[in-house]
Amino acid sequence: MASLLASSSAFPFTSRGQAHRAPPSAAPPRCPDDGPACRLASTASSGAGPVPAPVRPWREMKSRRGAPKRVNTQGFACPNRKCLYFGITDASIHALVGDGKHGQAERIQTFRCQACRTTFTSRRNTPLYRLKPPSQQVAQVLSALAEGLDPSAASRVFGFRQATITSLSVPCG
Repeated sequence: MASLLASSSAFPFTSRGQAHRAPPSAAPPRCPDDGPACRLASTASSGAGPVPAPVRPWREMKSRRGAPKRVNTQGFACPNRKCLYFGITDASIHALVGDGKHGQAERIQTFRCQACRTTFTSRRNTPLYRLKPPSQQVAQVLSALAEGLDPSAASRVFGFRQATITSLSVPCG
């Protein structure tokens, strides 16, 4: 009787206790992009490569000796592409410190990355980078040009050469 029950379809288990089930079949792809080869190709082409390891904050890597940071560096990042802290604007992580000021018309803050020793100014990657006139005067010239003042008229009004006014308006679009 036990052998009769074991072979019947009403009793799905074998004598070993395993179920008689067919292996699950993979569902056919609904569209060509659903196939495994396409999924692998799409992840490789999307640029989603391995995620880089998180960077340790500089304050954990440096010595505890020395003067504390006095200049707020939040929002600035190391411009050196080879630096470990490149593009990190969080002041609690990056290695930037104030490295003095320069400029005669107005003082421009200089920063230094302690990890790679690269120096740059607070005006880096802005329309004011490498300009000598004060930023307030540059703002007046640019607002006059935006209102429709001709560059030749702006050179007469503000006392700049026309080439200077043209170079001021180029980075701003």
